Amino acid sequence: MKQFLGDELVVNNNELILQPKDYNLNRDIISTPNFIIRRIIDYTVNEYCKGKNDSNIYQSKFADIACGVRRILTRSVIKDYRIY
Repeated sequence: MKQFLGDELVVNNNELILQPKDYNLNRDIISTPNFIIRRIIDYTVNEYCKGKNDSNIYQSKFADIACGVRRILTRSVIKDYRIY
């Protein structure tokens, strides 16, 4: 079974079908997977911060303009996630 954002591929009677996931049927949001968040941060925030000192980084402004719960911005400032 291969999972997609709100659907999954299922084999039913030797036929491959795409159907809604049961746990997403009544949800209005689908979260961005963590590996995508980490990749976005690596190519944006981390690249921007390279060569800057702490003062420059603290004075910087970042925006997470995607709809949702700001997981990308939140993940970039988590204590155990190091920005280099």
